[in-house]
Amino acid sequence: MTTTLKNAPNDYKHPSADRARTSLLDDCKRKIEKDRGSMFLYVEDFFGVEKTGKEIANFLLKSSDEIGPTNVLQVVIDNASSCFAVAFPWMRNTYIRGKNIVECFINHAHAHAIFRSHSALELLKVAKTRFGSHHLLLNRLTQCREALATTVIVRSCKDWVNYRDENARDLGKEITSTIKDEEFWEEVDDILAINRPTYRMIKFGDNEGQKMEEIYERMYCMIREINDIMKNNKHQSDHGRMNDILFSRWEKMNVPMHCLGFALNPYSYDVNYLQSLAPGGKPRPVPNCNLEVVQGVLKAFDKIGEDEEERRILHQQIAKSPGRRGIFGTLAVKVDDVTMTPISWWSTWKKHLNI
Repeated sequence: MTTTLKNAPNDYKHPSADRARTSLLDDCKRKIEKDRGSMFLYVEDFFGVEKTGKEIANFLLKSSDEIGPTNVLQVVIDNASSCFAVAFPWMRNTYIRGKNIVECFINHAHAHAIFRSHSALELLKVAKTRFGSHHLLLNRLTQCREALATTVIVRSCKDWVNYRDENARDLGKEITSTIKDEEFWEEVDDILAINRPTYRMIKFGDNEGQKMEEIYERMYCMIREINDIMKNNKHQSDHGRMNDILFSRWEKMNVPMHCLGFALNPYSYDVNYLQSLAPGGKPRPVPNCNLEVVQGVLKAFDKIGEDEEERRILHQQIAKSPGRRGIFGTLAVKVDDVTMTPISWWSTWKKHLNI
């Protein structure tokens, strides 16, 4: 955006901040709401994918060039308020207690100064504009646990609480009780363990570069990892409902584009990679042996192909490369499978896909 503005005509006048955050933003919102009836079409619009490719490599290159640093993963699953709304009661209660600790110290300068004298780290507040803010808040609390425990027992902090008004004294006693409560910290550890796979997944999607080829496999591993954690968790009675939430989210975002990206990633077929087990001791999915992936690829080809002949070519090409026949079974190609990005791989080897 900055580069574009620098290269704008001399007479260009940018919109006011008020217009940008009101009418222009409303226009964008209306367009998204209008298009979201078909998730696949929405993703096509989001990435600027055009249905003009004559072969798989052209399609992959075209879509990747236009993805840029923004990605659909965060748009689909990263909404702090909705994620917090589906939290279980014990999660919500722990979040609130942790948030109260942070706000008590940050909102009272004297108490904050006492805490800072014992901690090299600052407490983090929940921010609606930052993904995973609840996870980050609790994670920082655990890092500051020793400093917090020291703060509430020093004389200066006790004196500060005792000389405040009745509401402040009650708050101080509540916060002190929470910090000394072993069960609270156990709950924090449980929440962090359960949320960590999701947080890593969102963080992966938030980084720059093409991501489409890895979303499917990472989502698969994320769900398996959470299931593995819940098996031995004291809240395992919530395992079934948690699975319902996870798979509901996955069904909403697992559009054909993700399946196609996974199927077109050469690394997904590497023998050593497939022999390594996914979280929970589960085998890793092989794209061309996974019914969900194959169905997604076929749906994607129905959208991409302009006619039956083009769809036939696409089917033949994708069936040829994963089979590792001919040149695709040589050592040179296998090495490139694990050392090159999908874009570079297809740019290098697409000439051998002639039917």
